[in-house]
Amino acid sequence: MDLGTIREHSLSVIPSLGLKIPSHLPLLEGDTPTRSADDVVDRMLCVYAVCAVDAGLERKKGIEWLVSEGLYDQLTDEEAKFISRRHLRKSQRDIQVEAVFCLMWIVGLAANLDFRKRCPDDLVYSLPNLLAGDSGSEWRQKAKMRDTEELLLARDLAYCVHWAVVEAVFKGRTLRKIDMPSVPERRKALEWLFVSEDWDEVSLDT
Repeated sequence: MDLGTIREHSLSVIPSLGLKIPSHLPLLEGDTPTRSADDVVDRMLCVYAVCAVDAGLERKKGIEWLVSEGLYDQLTDEEAKFISRRHLRKSQRDIQVEAVFCLMWIVGLAANLDFRKRCPDDLVYSLPNLLAGDSGSEWRQKAKMRDTEELLLARDLAYCVHWAVVEAVFKGRTLRKIDMPSVPERRKALEWLFVSEDWDEVSLDT
């Protein structure tokens, strides 16, 4: 699927979301995922554990679980600083659960990536119970990358929707049909899938 066709699809969906975007937005480079299903699950579980600690899970418990899963070394520098108490304030990472949800969608563990609403309230119940020390092996076995074409379409649509969100924020407007805070987190997950940069270095330029 060529880049022009991908953008045409995004432009056909945008009106149903109550958005308008210019037709001259740059096309996104990269047409092949740089991450495997295991990479995606690793990132999903790392972000999930950090979100859990931010939500009140004992830091020691979170660290022990990450170590038992062989994931502690997969944390980004910022995540490691936060989870090891070098950042003592609550970091407002709760919205990052949207990145977890999108990563789940990428590997077929979530069914519908709808930019009009946030992830399901019961999402946590479809993830390992960190308090109980559940292993992530079950989720790893279930994970299967979606078709590249589907991922490319989602990535481009996320870029276009994010452009509309950034413009709305700049102009002090609210997009009625879009859950605005969730969009950057989902776009980050989709961009990370196609680039070589580390998670904290992913560009979300619009």
